[in-house]
Amino acid sequence: MTEAEATPRGTNSDPPFFAVSLLKLTVLSLCTFGVYEAFWLYWNWRIVKRREKTDISPFWRAFFIFFYVYPLIKKISGQADALHLRPSIPAGLLTIAWIVIGFLWLLPDPYGLLSFLTFAPLLPVQALANRVNAAAAPDHDPNRRFTAWNWVGVAVGGALLLVVIVTTLFPIPLPDPLADLVQ
Repeated sequence: MTEAEATPRGTNSDPPFFAVSLLKLTVLSLCTFGVYEAFWLYWNWRIVKRREKTDISPFWRAFFIFFYVYPLIKKISGQADALHLRPSIPAGLLTIAWIVIGFLWLLPDPYGLLSFLTFAPLLPVQALANRVNAAAAPDHDPNRRFTAWNWVGVAVGGALLLVVIVTTLFPIPLPDPLADLVQ
């Protein structure tokens, strides 16, 4: 079986998975406080639905993201295996890492800031998806450029992220309005 036969596709420009550069995934995940990760999952499942002609709901898979990250990672890994792209990725370990990092916001300040790193376990997944896309659809758009809306999100979300980080690391003590009444 050739590589072209191993991966179903419509045209040479239709990638089997959502194409996005690792830099864009990182920046947009940080500046949207992880919302871009749900967007990423939604578009991957939408492409899978169209390609495989299945009756899945990409919206609900993105909404219930904790339950559908693992199946997506397995699907990407399976496509990579079918194309003989090595090394593959540990889907279970990456899913657990993504979930654990997501719950780090429960830690006391400033350690809760580590929860912003939820994109990190998705980077090897997207790197593999990009390799699958390149092998299956060499002429596809790799989605490296930031659109105007992306820049709006980076500007607004980046400023807010900076405020969150600075105020977490350097909290401003507020006066207690009841302190004078107690004395």
